[in-house]
Amino acid sequence: MVAAINLDMIGRVRDDRLAIFGSRSGQGWRRLFCLHNDEAGLHLLFPWGIRPNADHYPFFDRGVPAVMLHSGLHDDYHRPSDRIELIDGPGMERVTQLLFGAVCALADARESLPGYRADARYETHFIEQSLRERAVKPADRLGVGWREAASAGGGVRVSRTRAGSPAQKAGLLPGDLIVRFAGREIRADADFFAAVSSAASPAAMIVERPGAEKPLELTVHLDGKPLRWGIYWRLDEAEPGMVILSHVVPGSPADRAGLAPGDRIYRVAGRDFQNETEFVHLIADQVAMLRLLVERDGRLQIVTLLLDVSVSREKAA
Repeated sequence: MVAAINLDMIGRVRDDRLAIFGSRSGQGWRRLFCLHNDEAGLHLLFPWGIRPNADHYPFFDRGVPAVMLHSGLHDDYHRPSDRIELIDGPGMERVTQLLFGAVCALADARESLPGYRADARYETHFIEQSLRERAVKPADRLGVGWREAASAGGGVRVSRTRAGSPAQKAGLLPGDLIVRFAGREIRADADFFAAVSSAASPAAMIVERPGAEKPLELTVHLDGKPLRWGIYWRLDEAEPGMVILSHVVPGSPADRAGLAPGDRIYRVAGRDFQNETEFVHLIADQVAMLRLLVERDGRLQIVTLLLDVSVSREKAA
């Protein structure tokens, strides 16, 4: 026995939502179901935690990757009011479409069946939540605090500079208005985030200083490496062959394309990847456009990221 799938209460699909419990009991369960969700088009939920209160648990307890498909509790649960006319036939059909594709793929997988994960016993919703809260965000490459300028011309006005930071070393002062950075016009916060995160070092910035007759051009040596696409990610042992976005830089190509933390990237330029090294090489090879297969809540879509024309093609990913 290599896998177990339990159907328990799939007759009340509401708002297109279907929960798949136990998806962390085996490596790759989530990807398996999402890749076969096109026709069903369900909004898939993958709760963390596995409890000994359902029929799939004894399989997991004995080393078999096991999941349970469930359309959610309702007020008629275990009551005489749970009548046959309340069954959602079309919803059950969609669940069956999803299940059929996944089971056929399991039968044909042979070399890539879900690998059992005993750690799922200890993984809870609270651990998942703490991972999201501890997500890595871009390092501060410049070392300034700022606020959007109220003037019609835009820009961001420096409110403080960190001691010893690239900004202070470049001569930036509180009160300075940054109107261009690395060749990019700064109109608002998002422009500034994107420009600083993607700029090669050193970078030039145009600053309007109170009392100065004309704008100043300052050169700053930024900390860290530039990000072309504006994404940070993490890996998950239970979800091999994908990366999970942990942060999207405001104003970046990823932000403009609609990507968000929690999105899963399955393919780059139509190609699968087995590990993080392959993923990094694939995105580094893309010059001006990055085409991704992205999963969000169980649904797959192609997302295309385009570099801003003002961003150099020479920068590292």
